[in-house]
Amino acid sequence: MTMFSGALLSLLIWVPILGGVGVLLAGDGRPVMARWLALLVSAATLLLCVPLYLAFDTSTAAMQFQEYRAWIETFNIHYHLGIDGFSIPLILLTTFFG
Repeated sequence: MTMFSGALLSLLIWVPILGGVGVLLAGDGRPVMARWLALLVSAATLLLCVPLYLAFDTSTAAMQFQEYRAWIETFNIHYHLGIDGFSIPLILLTTFFG
């Protein structure tokens, strides 16, 4: 995990959301395009999850692949994501059944 390891969790969250907006915009007028877009987004989400699963270190109980960014500094609100040993199989399961 080199360049994108810090952004993979955010991508796992935002790719399905943006894909859902795209499917919504496709609407009833283009159902075939909406289905293909949904399939593409589901496959992309699963492919984003595979490197996380393969690089996960099961020998430690610490949080891994953490993202930490200040969001609203005035109120001391931060954006913090991470994966532990309990959540990695659940993330893989969720992206598989997408």
